[in-house]
Amino acid sequence: MSHPLDGPRAKVERANHHIRDLVTAVGEFRRVNPDVFIHEHDAKSKEWVIRANIRRQPNSRVSTALGDAVHNLRSALDILACQFVETAGNPVTKHTGFPIGDGSGKYETYARRKVKGARKEAVQFVLGAEAYPGGNDFLVALNEVDILDKHRLLLTVVSASHGLIATTDGIRHQFLPFPDNIAISLEHGEEVMRLAEKPYAIIFDPKKNVQLVAEIAFGDTEIVMGNPIVPFLLQMSQWIGEYIERAAPLFELSHD
Repeated sequence: MSHPLDGPRAKVERANHHIRDLVTAVGEFRRVNPDVFIHEHDAKSKEWVIRANIRRQPNSRVSTALGDAVHNLRSALDILACQFVETAGNPVTKHTGFPIGDGSGKYETYARRKVKGARKEAVQFVLGAEAYPGGNDFLVALNEVDILDKHRLLLTVVSASHGLIATTDGIRHQFLPFPDNIAISLEHGEEVMRLAEKPYAIIFDPKKNVQLVAEIAFGDTEIVMGNPIVPFLLQMSQWIGEYIERAAPLFELSHD
């Protein structure tokens, strides 16, 4: 016998499948680009120059897997909302769905309209997600990225949130912030930043094996701009999966 949560659960599992594909694609990017950033010494200016060393940009597999994972996670929430309405004995309409606000209006009014026909306990459960800017920003970001992906493949940039992590022989040594704390899209050979010679001499000691570590990150959406894509998706998948399971008792109420 089927359960009302079978659909949402299946969507989360499908998202996890795409996330695994994404992890593989990111691993391939790292294999092809073992040193995404390189450093060189400018004796004239007495600075260390950090340049991009990208032999191959992230391929379309990264963007496709990212978009598919995001869409399945978003769909899991919409299906959950539809099940709330359907199990309450009311018709699902084209307006039914999981409400995620954009900050442009009153969220509660909008949310109640999206799950019209659901039992009051289910409505309160949905409102409790606080899916609006300043509430659950992760859900807002998920929605924004999903809408964006419907129009074009998600573009990614090479970044490390807001800087680079300098490691010496594999051990984290120091965080090097980007100028103005922004994520950047990089081309091979592009200058990323300059650092004063003396303060960073210990990091760039030629006798040490220094690597500048970065990640593939979001590049198209302000809310998560520069955030590494894999940790974001893993966190969203876990949150949505747990949220769906917390909804299980509400469907038992609908049969009372």
